[in-house]
Amino acid sequence: TLGSVAPISAPDGTLINQGTLSGKATGVAVVSTISGNTANVDVLGSLAVFQNTGVISNSSDGFADNGTVNSLGNSGAISGSIIGVGVGKNGVISSLSNAGSIAGSSYGLFNEGSIASLTNTVGETISGGKDALDNQGAITSIGNDGSIGSGTHGIYNQGDIATLTNSGLIGSNDTGLFN
Repeated sequence: TLGSVAPISAPDGTLINQGTLSGKATGVAVVSTISGNTANVDVLGSLAVFQNTGVISNSSDGFADNGTVNSLGNSGAISGSIIGVGVGKNGVISSLSNAGSIAGSSYGLFNEGSIASLTNTVGETISGGKDALDNQGAITSIGNDGSIGSGTHGIYNQGDIATLTNSGLIGSNDTGLFN
């Protein structure tokens, strides 16, 4: 368990958590820029809260979850050359709230695991060159008041989405929602 620490710096700008990161308010807060060549934030253990108000970008995945994240909040920018935010088969996110931008050259958000609640707020975007949101796992609830858009599919669902509430835009050059 990691409470509060001095700034963490790595030569490649990568934070890898294989244990538990938690704090009274926030487990990890990114308020500047993290960039590198592989997943910049890779959760393999558990993370109570991850709040990004800065920029996370790299040449692979911006944020990769293969563990458990209770709350992932983004009011900055998360991007990757392949995937913006990726949730692996063993990954679990209880709450993902986007009040910024999540983007990937292929997929903005790629889910093979489980997301309980996904919220995209007014004026904010989830985008990808192929699919903005590619779901092959399970998502209990999606609330979109912003924009989920891409080149091929806004939302490409081969998994389970229990509830989708949209008052924003879900679109693409091909199919807005493929289910």
